[in-house]
Amino acid sequence: MRFDAGAKGEFVLHGIKGDFGAAESYEPYRRVLTADSTTRFAPPGTGKSCDGPEGWPYFNLQKPGGGVILAIGWPGQWAASFTRDAGTGLTVRAGQELTHFHLKPGEVARSPLTVMLFWEGTEMVEAQNLWRRWYCAHTLPRTEGKPQAPMAWFGGIGTEDELPRLQRWEDAGIHLDGVWREAGGAREHVWWTLSPDPLPYPWPGMYWMNSGTWTRMPNADGSHR
Repeated sequence: MRFDAGAKGEFVLHGIKGDFGAAESYEPYRRVLTADSTTRFAPPGTGKSCDGPEGWPYFNLQKPGGGVILAIGWPGQWAASFTRDAGTGLTVRAGQELTHFHLKPGEVARSPLTVMLFWEGTEMVEAQNLWRRWYCAHTLPRTEGKPQAPMAWFGGIGTEDELPRLQRWEDAGIHLDGVWREAGGAREHVWWTLSPDPLPYPWPGMYWMNSGTWTRMPNADGSHR
């Protein structure tokens, strides 16, 4: 999509960084999109949709008199670019970064969905609240017509030392609605599935970056997890 800032206008891109295991993860940024420049965003080739400092697919593009909030669907390796020309124009492209497949008769594929919410004025907080109201009213799932109630979740890496901690929560009367655990982070436990060989990220401390395949990992007796 193409936008125009007007003769004296400028584009300012607001957003937050993705998660890359640092204190700066999810840190907000504000970038002026200067003439003859391209600003690009995508996860670092891992397929994890919010990974890396350029890996968060929500943007608030501000220009004189208003702007547009852009949200790109998460189900894969998305990418987005903001290209300023030498004048007052800006071209925004977004979607799946790479594809290499074919469809058999009757098969279908869905590209990442995209939402654009246009807003007027100069107040960024009002624009973000407009997005929240739209999202709660039209996107969040409902049960019997009612919004989903708040839930308490625990996320861990699947080590045994987490179990006593979870038990202490239960003993204190803190009920968890769900517990999500990874498979331990070891090479043979990448997302409970067979992992590529060789691994793209084979170094200690980086095994978590390797996404598994769609083939379930077998146990020693031939059964599956």
